This record gives sequence, C-alpha cells and structure tokens, in this order.
Amino acid sequence: DEERELSVIIMVDVSASSFYGTGDSLKTDIMIELSSIISFSAIKNNDKVGLLLFSDKVEKYIPPSKGKKHALRVIRELIYHQTSSNSTNINIPLEHIQKVIKRKSILFLLSDFWSPDFSKSIKLINKKHDLINMQILDSTEKDIIDLGLIKFHDVETQKSFWLNTGNKKKRLQINKNIRHTNKNIKNFFTKNKIDFITINTND
Repeated sequence: DEERELSVIIMVDVSASSFYGTGDSLKTDIMIELSSIISFSAIKNNDKVGLLLFSDKVEKYIPPSKGKKHALRVIRELIYHQTSSNSTNINIPLEHIQKVIKRKSILFLLSDFWSPDFSKSIKLINKKHDLINMQILDSTEKDIIDLGLIKFHDVETQKSFWLNTGNKKKRLQINKNIRHTNKNIKNFFTKNKIDFITINTND
C-alpha cells in the first residue's frame, strides 16, 4: 500500500493578478474550488496532499500529508492567505518543489501564467514528476470589448493608464497581442507534451 501511495502537491498563484474577475467569480475563487476538489479526491484515494502558495516567492508551503483534517487545513490556508507580494514568477515554486520533493509526485500548477519565462523550469520538473498545468483566465483576458474610454490599473506593477477601447484599430491590436501570448503558452505545452488545461472564470 505504501508503495502505491502518491503525493499530490497543489501549487497556487496568489499574486495580485489572481484577484481579478469581471463575472461572478474571481480567478482566485476558481483556484480555491479546483484545489478543494483535488484535495478531497486525493484524500479519498488515500493519497497525501500538500500545498504551495506562491507569488514571486514561496508564500507558504505545507508538506503533503493524509486525512480529512489535513485537507481542510489546505483549503483554509487557501481561503485566508494574505499575499505579501503582487508579482508572479512561476520558476520560484518549481525550484522549491525540486528541492523538497524527492519521490515522484503529481503536481497541479494553478495560475494565469502571466509570468517571466518558465519554460526551462517546467521542462525540468516534468521529467521527474507528473505535472498538470491549469491556466485560469477571465474572459476579458482573451478579448477586450468596446467599453469606451476606461482606466486600467496593473495590480502587479501598481501603474495606471487610460485606454480608449472604442478605438477599433487599437482594440484589435491589443486583442491580437493577447491571443498571440496565450497561443505561445499553449504551443509550448503542446510541443513538449506537458498537460495543460485552460479554464475560463465564466465556465
């Protein structure tokens, strides 16, 4: 039984961009819901579950353990955690997991994947562990619609700027750039045969 037991590690992006949403749910709400499902599935399967919360640093790490009480602790930490940094760097949690988890495990990485280049770290950790990447995006992070002149605030850099979304040419260019970025992310995972799922906050 012990040999068949798995460790499931859930890595969740708690940077400022995760607290964004234009519908009923923020990205962080979806991440909490998915993490809860994964946690209880692991416990039901008699596997261990651990949690790593990250921004541009490791915010909190709970080593994998068994039991319903432990799964509830994981969920509680997710709900009540107060992030100490606004930025995102996916390389940081992956490097940490490489150091602390020696045995092959199942890793779930939940983020919007707006991060400095992470390709090297992802490929490296995928060789040793089963890695499932879950990109959580709001619908407006795929296409900006015509809302006239609106003020955008970047929660990670704390910079604000005005944009005339009524300008069709400018809006189409921004949407083209967004789609290009998302396509590059998806192509990287497809090319390297690494599990990647995109989930919309409205779904």
